[in-house]
This record gives sequence, C-alpha cells and structure tokens, in this order.
Amino acid sequence: RRVLFRSELPFASRNAVELLVTQPGTSTPTNPRSSTINGLPKGAINITIDGMNTQDNMLKSSDGFFSYIMPSVDSLEEVTLTTSAGGVDSTAQGAAQIKFVTRSGSNQFHGGGFYQARNTFFDSNYFFNNQNGLPRDIIHLRQYGGHIGGPVIKDKLFFFGNYESYRYPGTSTYSRTVPLLATTQGLYTYQDSTGAMHTVNLLAIAAAANPSLPSTTRQYPTTVDPIIAQTYSQILQLTNGGNLKSNAGSNDYNTMNYSYQPTGMDARDFWTARFDYNLSQKHHISFTYDYDKYASIPDFLNNIVPVYTGTGSVLGSNVATGQRSNRFVGTLSLRSAISSRLTNELRGGLNGGTVLFFDAINDGLFAQWKGFSPGINYATITTTRNPQRRNGPYQEVADTVSWVKGSHQISAGATWSKVNVYQKYVSTESIPTIAFGTATGDPLITGTSAPFVQGSTFPGAPSSQVTSMASAYANLVGR
Repeated sequence: RRVLFRSELPFASRNAVELLVTQPGTSTPTNPRSSTINGLPKGAINITIDGMNTQDNMLKSSDGFFSYIMPSVDSLEEVTLTTSAGGVDSTAQGAAQIKFVTRSGSNQFHGGGFYQARNTFFDSNYFFNNQNGLPRDIIHLRQYGGHIGGPVIKDKLFFFGNYESYRYPGTSTYSRTVPLLATTQGLYTYQDSTGAMHTVNLLAIAAAANPSLPSTTRQYPTTVDPIIAQTYSQILQLTNGGNLKSNAGSNDYNTMNYSYQPTGMDARDFWTARFDYNLSQKHHISFTYDYDKYASIPDFLNNIVPVYTGTGSVLGSNVATGQRSNRFVGTLSLRSAISSRLTNELRGGLNGGTVLFFDAINDGLFAQWKGFSPGINYATITTTRNPQRRNGPYQEVADTVSWVKGSHQISAGATWSKVNVYQKYVSTESIPTIAFGTATGDPLITGTSAPFVQGSTFPGAPSSQVTSMASAYANLVGR
C-alpha cells in the first residue's frame, strides 16, 4: 500500500489521478489516461472519492484510468493506491484501488488560493506549422481558484469548500484537401509514364460517349450537378486567399492542401464541498459533494471543429458545436464507535450527470443537400453527423464493521451498487449518407466502348489514373 499526500507542486492538469503515473507498476503508453497498473486491464481499476466510485462506468473497461469527477489536488487530504490485499471497504470492484479523501474543516480557519498561466509567448512553433507557413498555435491557459475550511459550530460542525476554474482559449492546426477551380469544372490533369502533362475534359468525354448508348439507357450527364457545384463554390470562396499548397509533389495536379487554425474555448469549473457534524462523541456524519461543469467548443479532443475558416461544423452553417456536461457525486456517511473495540461505517451515495456530444448538429443543417450528408471528393461537408448524449449514474450503499482484539483486527462488510446507462446516438436514421462513384458492371467503366477505359482518350495514363478520372466524373455529376 502506498499513500500520497496533497502535492504542493504545480503541474499542468491539477488532476490528482495523473500524479499516480509516477508510481511503480504504472505504465503510460501515451497520455496519462492511457495508463494501466501492473499490466492489468483498465476494467480492473477502481477509483473512488470518499468511498464513492467516480469512473465513467459505461467505458470503464477501455477508459479505467479516468475519473468522471476530477479530484483537484487542493480539495484532497489523502490519496491511496492499493494493488494487493485491499480492505473490505474496497467493494471488490477492482484489483487496483485508487482512493481519494476530501479535506475537512477543523476548529481553525484555513484557506488558500492559486493562479497558474501558460502563454504562447514562451512557446516555439511546431515543425509542421513552420513547414506550412502557419503561426504558433495559441495557448492562453488560465487556472485559478481557492479553498477555505473551518468551524461553523466549534467542536460540532465543520465545513470545507474548494473552487477551481480552467479556461483554455486556444487554436489547433487542421488541413483539408480542396479542389482547384478547373477540377470543379470537369478538367482533370495527370502526368503520363513519360512525364508529359495532359489535361482532359471529363464532361466532354462523357458527352462523346452518349451517341453510342442504347436508346433505353439514360445518357451520361454533361454538366456538373448544381448542388455539388454550389458545394465546391462555397469551399473555394472560404479557402480563397488561405494557406494553400500544391499537392503536385505527390503526383496530384487537381487539388491543393489547405491548412487553417480554428479557435475555441475549453471552459471547466470544479466545485467541492464537505460538511462534518459530530452527533456525539461516538457518532460522526460527513457529507461531501463535487460538481463539475465542462464546455469545450469546438471540441479539439474529438476533432469536431469548423470544417473551414469562416463556416461552422457543417459547411454553410454558422453552428459551432462541441462537448458539454454537468457532472456530480455526493456521499453521505455515518461513522460510529459502538465500543472501544467495535466501529461501523455506513455510507451511501450517487454519481452521474449527462454528457452532450455535438448536440447542436441536426438534420436541418444539411438542407442544401436535401437532408443527406454526402461524401464528395475533395469536400469536407461536416466533422460529425452523430450527435449523442449519455449518462451512466452509479448508486451505492455500503456498510463496514471492524472489531479489534489485541493486535488483530477483523473487518466485514456488504455493498450494494447499481449502474444504469442512458444513451442517445443519432446516426443515419436521422442524417442519412450518400456517396457517388462507379460500381461493378457500370457502363461508365465496363466494355471497350466505355468512356473511362484505358485508350487513346487518355494517352499514357495508367489504369489507376483512369479509375480516378471515372470517380471524379461520377462525383461531379452526382452519379
């Protein structure tokens, strides 16, 4: 058993769970949230605050090294990591037990405050930002808060409170592949096997093949679909004058790489309160409550950002969306000294709170595509079409009794716990998808008279280029 006490050292997240990555047996492949303990599955980790589980129990098996309620270092009195011989109060919910205890008030008033800041001024630029001619990503992280504890009624009633604010306005770099103006008009450029450059008109090639079609076969379209033309027009307007670089170095002469840096705000607030009341010399009641509020718009963590500069999370809209949540945990406990040798603790509590992911997304934002979310070459329509919400409330009642005899202690207990999961996930039943392209047996690419097969129409073009041309044509006309 290893016990860590409240840290006075500043660190970036102020999340006490992340302090445990330094402990022997803890392996951290990437970020702290990816950690495991003693090589055990993440589902074998149990995290509690004042005896109440605070994990996201819907995702515990894949995200176990994470507390749904953030245990702020200034709100804690004690942190214990147990990896073997856990006590009765460990509730048999994990081989690795991480237990946090909230600070309590006393007969004296004590308090404190802090302010931490990170600023772009002290940062160098990323290699890839320099390569793409982009400025440094903005970082103006501000963390501040305070705590206070003391008596309400001396020797009888005590309180402790902690508040912490996290404000992170920043930017992140993203890139999109966008078409050239000529590409949106049906002109396709390629390099043949000798290095010579060729430009062909895909619409004209389709038109030339129409006379050979049977009268019962619908002719190939010879103009760009108006909805797709409008989509490309919006993209070209939004990216015009932006950070554009040619993709010719990768043998692509029809698109550009567009880089941009959307801005956003990650705002978080954390409240902790604890009250302790001495009913008598033998009976003590404690109540603790934690409330966390999150709002991250756009959501850089899940890459739900504006699709281009000047628009929202869906092309053509001004709607920016992200992740929002209100989370809580409350615990009420009664500790009793029944005799000099016999003690009992009765505890009950609940955690929960709804997490909203991208809730501003709805089918109305896709009206210009008739309610569909289309897959169009070189066009990013949206960064998500799957708004969702979930809540996994956890309830627990537990009782532990301990009896001391000489140098020995015997403990026994019982726990009742209940996990519910409520989830809503919007998918293609509300926002259907549509894709364009060619299919097996498609007359566009099948047979010697098909317009998009290797031959004199595409001098020196390899089959992969001809396939790309057929796909580009199908996207242009919405086929």
